[in-house]
Amino acid sequence: MCLGLGQKMVFDPALIVPDETKSLDDGAVHPYRRLGGKRMVEYYKGLVRGVARSLGAATDVPWKRLPAEFRDRLMYGTGEQEVTFAFMRAGKVHQGKKPFEGVLHNLERLHAESESEFTRNRLKAYMTLHPCDACGGLRLKPEVLAVTLPDVAGAEAGGVPAGVGGGAGRKVPGINIAAFCSMPIAQAAAYLPRLPLNEFQRTIAGELVAEILKRLNFMAEVGLGYLTLDRESGSLSGGEAQRIRLATQIG
Repeated sequence: MCLGLGQKMVFDPALIVPDETKSLDDGAVHPYRRLGGKRMVEYYKGLVRGVARSLGAATDVPWKRLPAEFRDRLMYGTGEQEVTFAFMRAGKVHQGKKPFEGVLHNLERLHAESESEFTRNRLKAYMTLHPCDACGGLRLKPEVLAVTLPDVAGAEAGGVPAGVGGGAGRKVPGINIAAFCSMPIAQAAAYLPRLPLNEFQRTIAGELVAEILKRLNFMAEVGLGYLTLDRESGSLSGGEAQRIRLATQIG
């Protein structure tokens, strides 16, 4: 889960095998050359060689020339198929036989279970940010996204389709908070006055809608009407950030 951030760190196969001209014998699986001491490096080397031997793949061939099916199974696991592997310990050869969980799952488990901050930081070098699978990068739960406002005439002007932001590919009728926040400020300010509210709804939400509209108009008046409400602050220019502070002070 992303814990409300919309993104999460995941292991990237392209970072795990940064040089596809290297073979498995040459250490193509880069993390296995750096994790732990010499004993662990030898263990991982024996594990990778065992997987290759069990699946009929060569260990002295460049990674990019290995069969795609083998590369996938090395990265994502062999399922229920057991592989035989051997490694040296205390000067003796030890053998084992079990399904291989895959390099990615192995690194994920190590990152989650390790008590060493040094090890976790080293593993982060093989991770990249990806949109969260659970919320689709929207940072909201499905229950929140299921609450919608009417898609009043003109709400889709500017390319904001009804139901945007349903999460995990799920479409919802009307405009939810993610769809509203994907509107440019000027469009959102034009949408709110057209929002049909009965007397009961106006009693509950009227003041809130008026306050939101006032703040949207402040930002539009200082020339920020083209920004979307879900724009990340780190992507703003210096001038845009100054005008947002100005609008805040005016408000």
